[in-house]
Amino acid sequence: MRPRGSPLLFAWVGIGLPPIVWATCFQTSYSLTGGICLAGESPWRIHVVFSIAALSSLMGWLSAYRAWNSVGRGVPADEADHRERDRFLGVFGMLFCSLLILLIAAQWTPVFFVDPCVR
Repeated sequence: MRPRGSPLLFAWVGIGLPPIVWATCFQTSYSLTGGICLAGESPWRIHVVFSIAALSSLMGWLSAYRAWNSVGRGVPADEADHRERDRFLGVFGMLFCSLLILLIAAQWTPVFFVDPCVR
């Protein structure tokens, strides 16, 4: 049974969602740090922002995987048809999402070890 929805739409969600999520996470965590430091609070809100970003990017990866899986798993070929286009975009979306998930994790890691309010 084929999954409902267009593989092209799922592939573009997988390609477009993670960079928007990363940029929003980066700006939000940067903006929250000043208020947290002035209030003397723990950085739990920053952890919430990063965890939501990681889960949202994982949803983008799953969307790209769904696009790749719906047209048949495999390496994209050189043929110029819709099936190979969707397969290529699905694979590209999974790789791009993986890169951005690693980027989010790399930016999140220092929050565990370094107090964001240290000057």
